[in-house]
Amino acid sequence: MLLEGQDGTRESHTGVWIAELVLRTIDEIGKERIGAVSSDNTGNTRVARDIICSNLPHVLNLPDPEHHLNNTWKDIASLEYFVSVGYNITWQWRSLLRDRHSSRFPAKSCEPSCESRGPNCESRLPKL
Repeated sequence: MLLEGQDGTRESHTGVWIAELVLRTIDEIGKERIGAVSSDNTGNTRVARDIICSNLPHVLNLPDPEHHLNNTWKDIASLEYFVSVGYNITWQWRSLLRDRHSSRFPAKSCEPSCESRGPNCESRLPKL
């Protein structure tokens, strides 16, 4: 969700700068309405999360939950159950997510291609 657009081309994107930008927006929304902050784990965004959470002690600091969920998904997909069916489910999800990142791809482009997966692949593919 985009709450504010900021032209930061001439700014140094330090943790302090990011935190000040976010805290201004939080002030407009209301501090009591914010329960957590989340971002990737780069140095500046980590510093910004720390600053925000020190200013708002009731706010949870959620470092890079998407990365942790992706690692969990990879662990699940590598279980023997998924490996034994002869279909690389991790590859399917990666290609699906990769293609969804680009708006020029229609929904059909996210359907798995059987040509690259060998004979009888349609019977092995889960329906999306």
